[in-house]
Amino acid sequence: MMSVDCATVLSLSPRWEERDMIYLFKAEVSLHFCNGPTKQNVLVGRVSLINDTNHINNTLLGVFKMNGLLVVVGAGPGIGNHVAKKFGEQGFRVVLVSRDRNKLENYLKEFNEKNIEAFAVTADVASRESIAHAFKEIKDKYGQINVMVYNAALVADGKPSELTREELYQHFQIDVQGALDAALQVIPEMMGNEGTMLFTGGGLGLHPAADYAALSIGKAGIRALALSLAEELKPKGIFVGTVTITGFVAEGTMFAPALIADQYWELYKNRTDHEIIYSE
Repeated sequence: MMSVDCATVLSLSPRWEERDMIYLFKAEVSLHFCNGPTKQNVLVGRVSLINDTNHINNTLLGVFKMNGLLVVVGAGPGIGNHVAKKFGEQGFRVVLVSRDRNKLENYLKEFNEKNIEAFAVTADVASRESIAHAFKEIKDKYGQINVMVYNAALVADGKPSELTREELYQHFQIDVQGALDAALQVIPEMMGNEGTMLFTGGGLGLHPAADYAALSIGKAGIRALALSLAEELKPKGIFVGTVTITGFVAEGTMFAPALIADQYWELYKNRTDHEIIYSE
């Protein structure tokens, strides 16, 4: 018998599953809380192979406190939701963040059908105050954030000579400033806890195109932000990576969102390379 916070673990029925070389510990646990009756919970945690009892106990302590929590800023039917599903299938709880509450509710139905624990929070990434409010809500309701994915971008064409000052600033707000604002919301809690931040990049950041000048500038900016954050935060135990996607996302191609989502999991799992350039 062991205690965790204000609860006592009375019985365990552990079992193991292996997914992508990561071992998931599942346990049906009878709990007696200090202020309430016995409850039944199913717990899932991401851990490496366990060799001894002490390691099992330490793992269970971490598992009991909370399943891993992924936040995707810029949820949508493409990359954002597929990344969330990938992590959800590995035992993460997921929080989807976007501006449209109605769309978020529809996304949640899809996740529920896949038995993935998912939640929705609205935010406008062009507003620092909105991002701060959203992350406060997430932390208050769902606890510590383990992985943050920034996937928001303003996609629009336009040549550089045709861009207005206001249009360029709007792109920068969403593509780059919003990413930094989101990062600043999770850095303090991630320090010392092996937190992860992943950013969606694009081939235009490597090879700009005149017809997509603002997006090219934005993707160059978020790549620079991600890699400079990686350098700064590595000594603090935070892993930062970016997936640079060099093609148009489309089902039935090698740029299908599910295949791209695998690259985010690869970065998270290995924590070595800070950039994957995903190309043909």
